[in-house]
Amino acid sequence: QDGPRPAPGRQRRARPRRRRLHDGVTLAPKFHINFNVLTRVLRSHRTPASIRCHIAQLGEMHRTNVRRTPITHAMRKPRHVVTSEPHEVALTSVAMRTLFSYPSDYLRFLRVLAESMERNRCQLHAFSLISRCAYLLIAPRAPLDLSNCMQVTCQRYALIRNRLTKSSGALFARRFESTYIERTDIEKTRRRIESHPVVAGKAESPEAYRWSSANIRLAAALRVA
Repeated sequence: QDGPRPAPGRQRRARPRRRRLHDGVTLAPKFHINFNVLTRVLRSHRTPASIRCHIAQLGEMHRTNVRRTPITHAMRKPRHVVTSEPHEVALTSVAMRTLFSYPSDYLRFLRVLAESMERNRCQLHAFSLISRCAYLLIAPRAPLDLSNCMQVTCQRYALIRNRLTKSSGALFARRFESTYIERTDIEKTRRRIESHPVVAGKAESPEAYRWSSANIRLAAALRVA
């Protein structure tokens, strides 16, 4: 009688061949070459000429066994901008960073915004600034004026803010949000933008909040009266 059979050893599963992506190029399965190491070897004066020739041949074999594949990035959706029509813009801080700490910060942001709007031919209809958010109602004259205006404003103010607070990194979160507003909804949108400080608990009424267009319109009306 045959004795007990020995337990079968652990069988290894065949690993599927992996393909590495190097600078948008899919390598053939036969050639997995570390180009950083090859570059250092080729540049080293201690490497014999025969080895250099062999490495050069490997590189040529790799180039002939490469299959290029198109790189598909997540495309941004085009921003819907209507010329000479108002758009509601919302700017928020990244990671709950504070945008405005002192009255000078609010004035500095408004100054940067005014310069950028004058350069990019935009018109401001309403605004309200809170510590971590900024809400604007802007009408651009050209499709790209709105993006250029917001880009210059955010970049310049972020540089100034980081320099004053001795910090670094992004200040505003992602792309700014913009929504086209029809002519019939301009007044309703303006009241909603000016009521953001009241909703946030910064003031009892829109006119009582200093850093909004409601306060400026009230001051101008009292000055005229």
